[in-house]
Amino acid sequence: MPPRRELTPQMRSRLCELKSIGLSFSQIHQRHPEIPMGTIRSTIRREKDRDDNKTAPRSGRPRKITEEQLDRLRDLAASTPGMTYKDIMKEIGADIHKRTLQRTLQAIRKQQQKARQLNYRTESKKPEICIRPVTIRWAETPHCDSSLRASTTFEGSCYSNIAPVMANWRDEYHAALLVRDEREQANNSFYDAYTRLADRTASLSTVSKQHHQTSEEGTLSASPVPQRKGTATAVESSPETGIASQTQLATARADLAAAQRSRAETQDRLARTNAELDKLKAKTKQDTRKIASLEGERTHLALRLKDRDEELRGKAKLLDNVQDELASLNLQLNMAEDRSSKLQRENKELVDRWMARMGQEADAMNEASRFQ
Repeated sequence: MPPRRELTPQMRSRLCELKSIGLSFSQIHQRHPEIPMGTIRSTIRREKDRDDNKTAPRSGRPRKITEEQLDRLRDLAASTPGMTYKDIMKEIGADIHKRTLQRTLQAIRKQQQKARQLNYRTESKKPEICIRPVTIRWAETPHCDSSLRASTTFEGSCYSNIAPVMANWRDEYHAALLVRDEREQANNSFYDAYTRLADRTASLSTVSKQHHQTSEEGTLSASPVPQRKGTATAVESSPETGIASQTQLATARADLAAAQRSRAETQDRLARTNAELDKLKAKTKQDTRKIASLEGERTHLALRLKDRDEELRGKAKLLDNVQDELASLNLQLNMAEDRSSKLQRENKELVDRWMARMGQEADAMNEASRFQ
Protein backbone atom coordinates (compact mmCIF):
# COMPACT_ATOMS: atom_id res chain seq x y z
CA MET A 1 0.00 0.00 0.00
CA PRO A 2 1.56 3.35 -0.97
CA PRO A 3 2.23 5.89 1.78
CA ARG A 4 -0.36 8.61 2.32
CA ARG A 5 0.34 12.20 1.49
CA GLU A 6 1.22 14.51 4.37
CA LEU A 7 -1.53 16.87 5.51
CA THR A 8 -1.13 20.50 4.52
CA PRO A 9 -0.82 23.20 7.22
CA GLN A 10 -4.28 24.48 6.24
CA MET A 11 -5.82 21.05 6.84
CA ARG A 12 -4.04 20.69 10.18
CA SER A 13 -5.35 24.09 11.24
CA ARG A 14 -8.80 23.09 10.09
CA LEU A 15 -8.77 19.91 12.21
CA CYS A 16 -7.62 21.83 15.30
CA GLU A 17 -10.32 24.45 14.73
CA LEU A 18 -13.04 21.82 14.47
CA LYS A 19 -11.78 20.25 17.69
CA SER A 20 -11.74 23.62 19.45
CA ILE A 21 -15.46 24.25 18.77
CA GLY A 22 -16.38 21.05 20.61
CA LEU A 23 -16.54 18.37 17.90
CA SER A 24 -15.40 14.84 18.67
CA PHE A 25 -12.94 12.82 16.62
CA SER A 26 -15.74 10.77 15.03
CA GLN A 27 -17.60 13.93 13.97
CA ILE A 28 -14.42 15.35 12.44
CA HIS A 29 -13.89 12.04 10.62
CA GLN A 30 -17.46 12.22 9.26
CA ARG A 31 -16.74 15.65 7.80
CA HIS A 32 -13.39 14.54 6.36
CA PRO A 33 -13.75 10.81 5.60
CA GLU A 34 -10.59 10.78 3.48
CA ILE A 35 -8.47 11.22 6.65
CA PRO A 36 -8.22 8.20 8.98
CA MET A 37 -9.27 8.49 12.63
CA GLY A 38 -5.78 7.78 13.94
CA THR A 39 -4.29 10.50 11.75
CA ILE A 40 -6.84 13.00 13.09
CA ARG A 41 -6.01 12.12 16.73
CA SER A 42 -2.24 12.23 16.25
CA THR A 43 -2.41 15.47 14.25
CA ILE A 44 -4.49 17.28 16.88
CA ARG A 45 -2.22 16.05 19.69
CA ARG A 46 0.92 17.14 17.86
CA GLU A 47 -0.55 20.53 16.98
CA LYS A 48 -1.30 21.20 20.64
CA ASP A 49 2.40 20.86 21.46
CA ARG A 50 3.44 23.43 18.85
CA ASP A 51 3.94 27.06 19.72
CA ASP A 52 2.18 28.46 16.67
CA ASN A 53 0.28 27.05 13.71
CA LYS A 54 0.96 29.68 11.06
CA THR A 55 1.46 28.77 7.44
CA ALA A 56 4.94 29.67 6.24
CA PRO A 57 5.15 31.83 3.08
CA ARG A 58 6.61 30.57 -0.21
CA SER A 59 10.35 30.09 0.05
CA GLY A 60 12.66 31.78 -2.43
CA ARG A 61 12.27 34.85 -4.59
CA PRO A 62 9.03 35.59 -6.48
CA ARG A 63 8.69 34.52 -10.09
CA LYS A 64 9.94 37.00 -12.66
CA ILE A 65 7.54 35.94 -15.45
CA THR A 66 3.92 35.00 -14.80
CA GLU A 67 2.05 32.19 -16.56
CA GLU A 68 0.12 34.61 -18.81
CA GLN A 69 3.33 36.38 -19.84
CA LEU A 70 4.94 32.99 -20.54
CA ASP A 71 2.00 31.98 -22.79
CA ARG A 72 2.24 35.29 -24.64
CA LEU A 73 5.99 34.75 -25.05
CA ARG A 74 5.40 31.28 -26.56
CA ASP A 75 2.91 32.72 -29.04
CA LEU A 76 5.34 35.48 -30.07
CA ALA A 77 8.21 32.99 -30.46
CA ALA A 78 6.03 30.85 -32.74
CA SER A 79 4.46 33.66 -34.81
CA THR A 80 7.15 36.37 -35.06
CA PRO A 81 10.63 34.88 -34.50
CA GLY A 82 12.45 38.00 -35.76
CA MET A 83 11.44 40.40 -32.97
CA THR A 84 14.02 42.14 -30.81
CA TYR A 85 14.25 41.70 -27.05
CA LYS A 86 12.94 45.21 -26.38
CA ASP A 87 9.88 44.66 -28.55
CA ILE A 88 9.21 41.30 -26.88
CA MET A 89 9.40 42.85 -23.40
CA LYS A 90 7.01 45.60 -24.51
CA GLU A 91 4.58 43.06 -25.96
CA ILE A 92 4.44 40.84 -22.88
CA GLY A 93 4.62 43.81 -20.47
CA ALA A 94 7.45 42.42 -18.33
CA ASP A 95 10.30 44.41 -16.80
CA ILE A 96 13.01 41.76 -16.66
CA HIS A 97 16.67 41.46 -17.49
CA LYS A 98 17.81 40.64 -21.00
CA ARG A 99 19.63 37.51 -19.83
CA THR A 100 16.47 36.17 -18.17
CA LEU A 101 14.55 36.67 -21.40
CA GLN A 102 17.29 34.91 -23.39
CA ARG A 103 17.22 31.88 -21.09
CA THR A 104 13.42 31.72 -21.23
CA LEU A 105 13.44 31.88 -25.04
CA GLN A 106 16.09 29.16 -25.20
CA ALA A 107 13.93 26.90 -23.04
CA ILE A 108 10.87 27.64 -25.22
CA ARG A 109 12.82 26.86 -28.40
CA LYS A 110 13.98 23.56 -26.94
CA GLN A 111 10.38 22.66 -26.11
CA GLN A 112 9.24 23.61 -29.62
CA GLN A 113 12.06 21.55 -31.16
CA LYS A 114 11.07 18.51 -29.11
CA ALA A 115 7.45 19.01 -30.13
CA ARG A 116 8.44 19.20 -33.80
CA GLN A 117 10.50 16.03 -33.50
CA LEU A 118 7.59 14.25 -31.83
CA ASN A 119 5.26 15.61 -34.51
CA TYR A 120 7.55 14.33 -37.25
CA ARG A 121 7.73 10.90 -35.64
CA THR A 122 3.95 10.67 -35.35
CA GLU A 123 3.44 12.05 -38.87
CA SER A 124 5.71 9.37 -40.36
CA LYS A 125 3.40 6.67 -38.96
CA LYS A 126 0.20 8.16 -40.38
CA PRO A 127 -1.41 7.00 -43.62
CA GLU A 128 -0.38 9.11 -46.58
CA ILE A 129 -3.57 10.86 -47.71
CA CYS A 130 -2.94 13.79 -50.02
CA ILE A 131 -4.16 15.42 -53.18
CA ARG A 132 -2.19 14.22 -56.17
CA PRO A 133 -0.64 16.94 -58.30
CA VAL A 134 -2.67 17.85 -61.40
CA THR A 135 -0.52 19.07 -64.25
CA ILE A 136 -1.77 20.56 -67.53
CA ARG A 137 0.93 21.18 -70.13
CA TRP A 138 -0.25 23.75 -72.63
CA ALA A 139 2.80 23.25 -74.81
CA GLU A 140 1.42 19.86 -75.87
CA THR A 141 -2.08 21.19 -76.57
CA PRO A 142 -2.68 22.03 -80.25
CA HIS A 143 -4.17 25.36 -81.44
CA CYS A 144 -3.06 27.22 -78.33
CA ASP A 145 -1.60 30.70 -78.19
CA SER A 146 2.05 31.19 -77.20
CA SER A 147 1.05 33.15 -74.09
CA LEU A 148 -0.72 30.05 -72.75
CA ARG A 149 2.21 27.68 -73.37
CA ALA A 150 3.08 27.06 -69.74
CA SER A 151 2.87 24.25 -67.29
CA THR A 152 0.38 24.76 -64.49
CA THR A 153 0.49 22.45 -61.50
CA PHE A 154 -1.84 22.31 -58.51
CA GLU A 155 -0.49 20.42 -55.56
CA GLY A 156 -1.80 20.04 -52.06
CA SER A 157 -1.40 17.92 -48.99
CA CYS A 158 -3.91 17.38 -46.29
CA TYR A 159 -1.15 17.48 -43.65
CA SER A 160 0.45 20.76 -44.75
CA ASN A 161 -1.16 23.11 -42.23
CA ILE A 162 -2.77 20.72 -39.78
CA ALA A 163 -1.09 19.60 -36.58
CA PRO A 164 -1.92 16.25 -34.98
CA VAL A 165 -4.23 17.21 -32.13
CA MET A 166 -6.26 13.99 -31.86
CA ALA A 167 -5.19 10.89 -30.04
CA ASN A 168 -7.32 8.35 -31.91
CA TRP A 169 -6.10 7.34 -35.35
CA ARG A 170 -9.66 7.00 -36.64
CA ASP A 171 -10.43 10.60 -35.72
CA GLU A 172 -7.21 11.72 -37.40
CA TYR A 173 -8.07 9.70 -40.50
CA HIS A 174 -11.56 11.19 -40.63
CA ALA A 175 -10.18 14.72 -40.15
CA ALA A 176 -7.70 14.15 -42.98
CA LEU A 177 -10.50 13.00 -45.28
CA LEU A 178 -12.55 16.09 -44.42
CA VAL A 179 -9.60 18.37 -45.16
CA ARG A 180 -8.99 16.59 -48.45
CA ASP A 181 -12.65 17.05 -49.43
CA GLU A 182 -12.49 20.75 -48.55
CA ARG A 183 -9.35 21.19 -50.65
CA GLU A 184 -10.88 19.39 -53.61
CA GLN A 185 -14.10 21.38 -53.39
CA ALA A 186 -12.10 24.60 -53.14
CA ASN A 187 -10.30 23.75 -56.42
CA ASN A 188 -13.45 22.67 -58.26
CA SER A 189 -13.66 26.05 -60.02
CA PHE A 190 -10.12 25.54 -61.39
CA TYR A 191 -10.94 22.03 -62.55
CA ASP A 192 -14.13 23.21 -64.28
CA ALA A 193 -12.32 26.09 -65.99
CA TYR A 194 -9.54 23.85 -67.31
CA THR A 195 -12.06 21.21 -68.36
CA ARG A 196 -13.99 23.75 -70.40
CA LEU A 197 -10.75 25.00 -71.90
CA ALA A 198 -9.69 21.44 -72.81
CA ASP A 199 -13.09 20.79 -74.41
CA ARG A 200 -12.80 23.95 -76.49
CA THR A 201 -9.29 23.08 -77.64
CA ALA A 202 -10.48 19.58 -78.57
CA SER A 203 -13.43 21.04 -80.50
CA LEU A 204 -11.03 23.40 -82.30
CA SER A 205 -8.77 20.50 -83.24
CA THR A 206 -11.74 18.49 -84.64
CA VAL A 207 -12.96 21.50 -86.65
CA SER A 208 -9.48 22.02 -88.13
CA LYS A 209 -9.22 18.32 -89.06
CA GLN A 210 -12.62 18.38 -90.74
CA HIS A 211 -11.60 21.51 -92.62
CA HIS A 212 -8.40 19.82 -93.91
CA GLN A 213 -10.33 16.70 -94.94
CA THR A 214 -12.93 18.73 -96.89
CA SER A 215 -10.21 20.72 -98.61
CA GLU A 216 -8.35 17.54 -99.65
CA GLU A 217 -11.57 15.97 -100.95
CA GLY A 218 -12.27 19.11 -102.98
CA THR A 219 -8.83 19.01 -104.62
CA LEU A 220 -9.24 15.33 -105.58
CA SER A 221 -12.60 15.84 -107.35
CA ALA A 222 -12.94 14.94 -111.12
CA SER A 223 -13.92 18.18 -112.94
CA PRO A 224 -11.71 21.26 -112.86
CA VAL A 225 -14.65 23.68 -112.54
CA PRO A 226 -15.98 22.17 -109.36
CA GLN A 227 -12.43 22.12 -108.12
CA ARG A 228 -12.25 25.89 -108.49
CA LYS A 229 -15.60 26.23 -106.77
CA GLY A 230 -14.44 23.98 -103.93
CA THR A 231 -11.25 25.95 -103.42
CA ALA A 232 -13.28 29.16 -103.48
CA THR A 233 -15.64 27.85 -100.79
CA ALA A 234 -12.68 26.62 -98.75
CA VAL A 235 -11.09 30.04 -99.03
CA GLU A 236 -14.35 31.65 -98.04
CA SER A 237 -14.92 29.31 -95.07
CA SER A 238 -11.36 29.56 -93.71
CA PRO A 239 -11.78 33.17 -92.46
CA GLU A 240 -15.01 32.18 -90.71
CA THR A 241 -13.34 29.28 -88.92
CA GLY A 242 -10.36 31.49 -88.02
CA ILE A 243 -12.70 34.10 -86.54
CA ALA A 244 -14.53 31.40 -84.58
CA SER A 245 -11.26 29.94 -83.30
CA GLN A 246 -10.03 33.39 -82.27
CA THR A 247 -13.31 34.02 -80.44
CA GLN A 248 -13.05 30.71 -78.63
CA LEU A 249 -9.40 31.39 -77.83
CA ALA A 250 -10.29 34.80 -76.35
CA THR A 251 -13.03 33.16 -74.27
CA ALA A 252 -10.57 30.52 -73.07
CA ARG A 253 -8.10 33.24 -72.10
CA ALA A 254 -10.81 35.05 -70.15
CA ASP A 255 -11.79 31.83 -68.37
CA LEU A 256 -8.16 31.13 -67.55
CA ALA A 257 -7.67 34.64 -66.14
CA ALA A 258 -10.84 34.28 -64.07
CA ALA A 259 -9.65 30.89 -62.79
CA GLN A 260 -6.27 32.33 -61.83
CA ARG A 261 -7.93 35.26 -60.06
CA SER A 262 -10.22 32.91 -58.16
CA ARG A 263 -7.20 30.79 -57.28
CA ALA A 264 -5.34 33.81 -55.88
CA GLU A 265 -8.43 34.87 -53.91
CA THR A 266 -8.83 31.36 -52.56
CA GLN A 267 -5.19 31.23 -51.49
CA ASP A 268 -5.50 34.60 -49.74
CA ARG A 269 -8.67 33.47 -48.04
CA LEU A 270 -6.96 30.24 -46.97
CA ALA A 271 -4.01 32.16 -45.50
CA ARG A 272 -6.35 34.47 -43.58
CA THR A 273 -8.37 31.50 -42.36
CA ASN A 274 -5.21 29.71 -41.17
CA ALA A 275 -4.07 32.84 -39.32
CA GLU A 276 -7.47 33.22 -37.67
CA LEU A 277 -7.42 29.52 -36.79
CA ASP A 278 -4.04 29.87 -35.09
CA LYS A 279 -5.28 32.88 -33.13
CA LEU A 280 -8.44 31.06 -32.11
CA LYS A 281 -6.43 28.00 -31.05
CA ALA A 282 -4.17 30.16 -28.88
CA LYS A 283 -7.15 31.98 -27.41
CA THR A 284 -8.96 28.68 -26.80
CA LYS A 285 -5.89 27.32 -25.02
CA GLN A 286 -5.74 30.38 -22.77
CA ASP A 287 -9.48 30.25 -22.11
CA THR A 288 -9.28 26.54 -21.28
CA ARG A 289 -6.46 27.20 -18.84
CA LYS A 290 -8.41 30.05 -17.24
CA ILE A 291 -11.55 27.93 -17.02
CA ALA A 292 -9.60 25.14 -15.33
CA SER A 293 -8.08 27.56 -12.82
CA LEU A 294 -11.47 29.16 -12.16
CA GLU A 295 -13.08 25.76 -11.68
CA GLY A 296 -10.38 24.81 -9.19
CA GLU A 297 -10.86 28.08 -7.35
CA ARG A 298 -14.63 27.56 -7.39
CA THR A 299 -14.26 24.08 -5.91
CA HIS A 300 -11.90 25.41 -3.25
CA LEU A 301 -14.30 28.23 -2.39
CA ALA A 302 -17.24 25.80 -2.25
CA LEU A 303 -15.31 23.61 0.21
CA ARG A 304 -14.40 26.64 2.28
CA LEU A 305 -18.03 27.80 2.26
CA LYS A 306 -19.18 24.36 3.37
CA ASP A 307 -16.61 24.37 6.17
CA ARG A 308 -17.69 27.84 7.19
CA ASP A 309 -21.33 26.76 7.34
CA GLU A 310 -20.40 23.82 9.52
CA GLU A 311 -18.36 26.11 11.75
CA LEU A 312 -21.26 28.55 12.03
CA ARG A 313 -23.62 25.72 12.95
CA GLY A 314 -21.16 24.49 15.58
CA LYS A 315 -20.68 28.00 16.95
CA ALA A 316 -24.46 28.56 16.99
CA LYS A 317 -24.86 25.32 18.96
CA LEU A 318 -22.09 26.39 21.30
CA LEU A 319 -23.79 29.78 21.74
CA ASP A 320 -27.08 28.06 22.58
CA ASN A 321 -25.32 25.96 25.19
CA VAL A 322 -23.67 29.05 26.67
CA GLN A 323 -27.03 30.84 26.80
CA ASP A 324 -28.62 27.83 28.53
CA GLU A 325 -25.79 27.80 31.06
CA LEU A 326 -26.21 31.54 31.62
CA ALA A 327 -29.93 31.07 32.19
CA SER A 328 -29.31 28.26 34.69
CA LEU A 329 -26.66 30.33 36.47
CA ASN A 330 -29.02 33.29 36.67
CA LEU A 331 -31.71 31.04 38.13
CA GLN A 332 -29.28 29.67 40.72
CA LEU A 333 -28.17 33.20 41.52
CA ASN A 334 -31.77 34.31 42.07
CA MET A 335 -32.42 31.31 44.29
CA ALA A 336 -29.23 32.02 46.26
CA GLU A 337 -30.27 35.67 46.71
CA ASP A 338 -33.73 34.63 47.90
CA ARG A 339 -32.18 32.17 50.35
CA SER A 340 -29.72 34.79 51.57
CA SER A 341 -32.49 37.34 52.16
CA LYS A 342 -34.51 34.69 54.01
CA LEU A 343 -31.58 33.77 56.19
CA GLN A 344 -30.93 37.45 56.92
CA ARG A 345 -34.52 37.89 58.07
CA GLU A 346 -34.34 34.80 60.24
CA ASN A 347 -31.04 35.96 61.71
CA LYS A 348 -32.49 39.35 62.46
CA GLU A 349 -35.50 37.79 64.18
CA LEU A 350 -33.27 35.53 66.23
CA VAL A 351 -31.07 38.49 67.24
CA ASP A 352 -34.15 40.51 68.22
CA ARG A 353 -35.53 37.61 70.23
CA TRP A 354 -32.16 37.03 71.89
CA MET A 355 -31.83 40.73 72.73
CA ALA A 356 -35.33 40.77 74.15
CA ARG A 357 -34.55 37.69 76.26
CA MET A 358 -31.30 39.15 77.45
CA GLY A 359 -33.13 42.39 78.34
CA GLN A 360 -35.69 40.47 80.31
CA GLU A 361 -32.98 38.55 82.13
CA ALA A 362 -31.12 41.80 82.88
CA ASP A 363 -34.29 43.41 84.18
CA ALA A 364 -34.98 40.39 86.34
CA MET A 365 -31.48 40.45 87.73
CA ASN A 366 -31.77 44.15 88.45
CA GLU A 367 -35.05 43.64 90.29
CA ALA A 368 -33.63 40.76 92.28
CA SER A 369 -30.62 42.77 93.30
CA ARG A 370 -32.80 45.71 94.26
CA PHE A 371 -34.92 43.66 96.66
CA GLN A 372 -31.85 42.27 98.31
